[in-house]
Amino acid sequence: PIDCGGSGWFCRILPQEGWVPEGGFRDSNFAHCSTPNADEKDTDGHCHGSANDGTYGWWARDHWFRGYAGTLHCCCGWGE
Repeated sequence: PIDCGGSGWFCRILPQEGWVPEGGFRDSNFAHCSTPNADEKDTDGHCHGSANDGTYGWWARDHWFRGYAGTLHCCCGWGE
């Protein structure tokens, strides 16, 4: 579990260099701000979060068993 002091969390799963899951990196749903035409793309990774710190464990377990793969980057401050 994470402890964001009640400020919520968000995580990004990014493709991992040198490793591609079977079928490729699936279900991208965001683009980084620095990606050209980012408002029109969702090709950079998979992101979720919540205002409730307690949902992190459920999210991690759900995505583990769905076979998501890549590097995981998480931060506190859902509403910031």
